[in-house]
Amino acid sequence: MLNGKGLAGYMTTVDGRHLAFAAFVNRVPISMDDPEAAQKIAGQALGEIAGAIYSTPPDKAAPFDVIIKNGHILDGGGGPWYSADIGIRGDRIAAIGQLGDAQAKKVIDATGQIVSPGFIDMLGQSEISLLIDNRSLSKLSQGITTEITGEGGSIAPQNEKTLAPMAPFLANYHLTIDWTTLGGYFRRLEKTARRLIWAHT
Repeated sequence: MLNGKGLAGYMTTVDGRHLAFAAFVNRVPISMDDPEAAQKIAGQALGEIAGAIYSTPPDKAAPFDVIIKNGHILDGGGGPWYSADIGIRGDRIAAIGQLGDAQAKKVIDATGQIVSPGFIDMLGQSEISLLIDNRSLSKLSQGITTEITGEGGSIAPQNEKTLAPMAPFLANYHLTIDWTTLGGYFRRLEKTARRLIWAHT
């Protein structure tokens, strides 16, 4: 018997309403043939409840720039996944719920897939790598969108003494360090990022 599985959530809807809810399932029978089935059933039930609560009213549902449909959403709050659609306008999530026949310029079918916020790399050291290959494919392919860095070493300050041991590595990648401060590094990184955007427009 599965006892005490819950889900709680909070969101602001596109029309400015604040919604909070809590759902709880209890005493779900467990089959000895499939002991994880109760977890799946409970998670799906809670997800459907969350999806219904999060649903955007029909007159607020369209149009979106992108809709991600039928995904299993893990929102980072520690609760189980729930099934819902995500409506995006510009660079913002505008709605989460059962969006039905809402229209969008692009629809992504995420059936059987996990949809979640970007992951945080708590110990990344990509400062030089991003200057060599600014696409950051190794991070993005893992779902990482934020990196905390500087542990064990820092990209700045730099001077002749700090650069000397790095000379063979830098020469191998034809890379020049033209900054001495963190501000200088980030200006260089921004220039590199702009070159990538221009190359793909």
